[in-house]
Amino acid sequence: MYDCNRSLVGAACGFGHETATHAVLLMLSRLFDRHSDLPVVIGHLGEALPFLLPRLGAAERTVMKYFTSNVALTTSGHLDTKALTHTISTIGSDRVLFSADHPYESMDEAATWFDATPLNRNAADRIGRLDAAELLRIPTA
Repeated sequence: MYDCNRSLVGAACGFGHETATHAVLLMLSRLFDRHSDLPVVIGHLGEALPFLLPRLGAAERTVMKYFTSNVALTTSGHLDTKALTHTISTIGSDRVLFSADHPYESMDEAATWFDATPLNRNAADRIGRLDAAELLRIPTA
């Protein structure tokens, strides 16, 4: 017999749901009012939060404000071009960081996918290296 509850506990669903919930709770706590420069990085293209922002924004306008100023998302574990395109159209390419979900996916697999995306040069440069350098305060040449 298939145990639905057991299957939803792991990384594919449980982790993403809990991470997204915690991120929203951080935003609703007004943490970023007190620490306006605090960055939070969420993997897996934000654990579906870019798709939920319109609904969350209707309930609480500060979620979108904090999401677009304090939250950065990585491509790790979510190598899907349509999802990336939607995420960029929702929050912009300056809040997205390229990464691989090692050891669950290879850097080669992630890089091959990223290189094949139809991003313009500016967005690819931002996501591929500049956003991370800016967030981590690493000088670029």
